[in-house]
Amino acid sequence: VSNIIFQNLEDFLPLLYSNGTRPRSLVISSQVVLQNGLDLISAALQLNPITINFTTSLSQSDSSPRCAFWNFSDPVGSGGWSLGGVTTDSVTTEGNNTFVQCTSTHLTSFAVLVDVAGARIDNLALQIVSYIGLAISLACLLLTIVFFLSFGKKLFSAVHNFIHLNLAIALFLGYLTFAVGIELATDDKGSCQAVTALLHYFFLASFCWMLCEGIMLYLM
Repeated sequence: VSNIIFQNLEDFLPLLYSNGTRPRSLVISSQVVLQNGLDLISAALQLNPITINFTTSLSQSDSSPRCAFWNFSDPVGSGGWSLGGVTTDSVTTEGNNTFVQCTSTHLTSFAVLVDVAGARIDNLALQIVSYIGLAISLACLLLTIVFFLSFGKKLFSAVHNFIHLNLAIALFLGYLTFAVGIELATDDKGSCQAVTALLHYFFLASFCWMLCEGIMLYLM
């Protein structure tokens, strides 16, 4: 039986489960241990599983450490993290170190995965503040658009009013796309690309209208 411990191998392994799902908040919190053995030993492990101990540095905001292995035989891409045949027996904390004990019925590449989504209160607060700011911005921009549209045909007689209207529309659509699509497009590649393209377009249009407004102010 051979054991190899990689100090930074986790930097080269994507955060991907073997079923193709990609958790948004999963991190590798330990060294990756590669263990290999003969088929006879692997068969014996079904009756007598091996025990692997990890020492990690987890913060109080990290939660749910889980033992996993890298499934190279998975047909999705180059493999993915899998929990099959691996159990997390105990998690104990002493000082700044957290000790995780795992049991496995096979010899492969092991690591401890940590879900950091549960206790990130700062992210939740930032998300709430962001949505409140977006709501206020959208309301003000909508009032601005209605105000300029109330000019009717007089709007086109003043170029700077026309520029202000288009700037407000571009910003309104950009903020609206961000507010609606930023959460809906996280799990689908096509939706993510569409939202990204729309955000680039609307904010690039906003910059162009700002440039036009600057030129008009200079000429006036």
